[in-house]
Amino acid sequence: MAKGIFHALKGVDAFGKTMDDVKVKTRTGALLTILSAAIILAFTTIEFLDYRRVIVDTSILVDKSRGESLTVKMNVTFPRVPCYLLSVDVMDISGESQSDITANILKLRLDERGKPVPNSHTRELQNDIDKMNEQRQGGYCGSCYGGIEPASGCCNTCEDVRQAYVNRGWSFSTPDSIEQCVKEGWSEKLKEQASEGCNVSGQLRVNKVVGNIHLSPGRSFRSSASNIYDLVPYLRTDGNRHDFSHTIHEFAFQGDDE
Repeated sequence: MAKGIFHALKGVDAFGKTMDDVKVKTRTGALLTILSAAIILAFTTIEFLDYRRVIVDTSILVDKSRGESLTVKMNVTFPRVPCYLLSVDVMDISGESQSDITANILKLRLDERGKPVPNSHTRELQNDIDKMNEQRQGGYCGSCYGGIEPASGCCNTCEDVRQAYVNRGWSFSTPDSIEQCVKEGWSEKLKEQASEGCNVSGQLRVNKVVGNIHLSPGRSFRSSASNIYDLVPYLRTDGNRHDFSHTIHEFAFQGDDE
């Protein structure tokens, strides 16, 4: 039996095409051929398994930089949210919070077709308020209607009253009962912009840490270390649907060295 097996091994040769006149088949040659094939197959299998294996390398890189800032460039269009409702807020893990940012931020009113409303920059309303303040007597001091008064102790504009309400944690939902808002035509301006959209563009300076950028349909205020948004003006039933869909034209981060 053993001789039959070893005799059959004589036919195993890696050089099978060599002429019979120069071939000498031995058991040693057969064993070497089988051993070589086994080694080749083993190495091929090992390499294939190593190629298919997923290596997870765990490492921690510590960012040693401190106090650095980033510039965030943004250009976002909200076709169904009026500009007076949109608020841009930034908060990060270090505890810094920026609410209702207006510096380097431009809000452009859009009509129902998405076209810019002529002379509709957000500064226009403020200019109207400034003109109205100039017409008032120098000793005028408006009431804050129970809200937290500013350092001056007076709320001379509708925006001052709204901010006083926000600081108190109240919702600013009844501008028709506020003297300053009635004189400024606040409700009329809101009705005029009810069906409009808004394009928000500009730059933000944020800390180089974990944080959030919020674009919300309502002004924010802090209560018990939490950010709360006044959504009453956005959710009211004025005949317009509530649609916060948006198109991001640009959103990029840029370091100081770029």
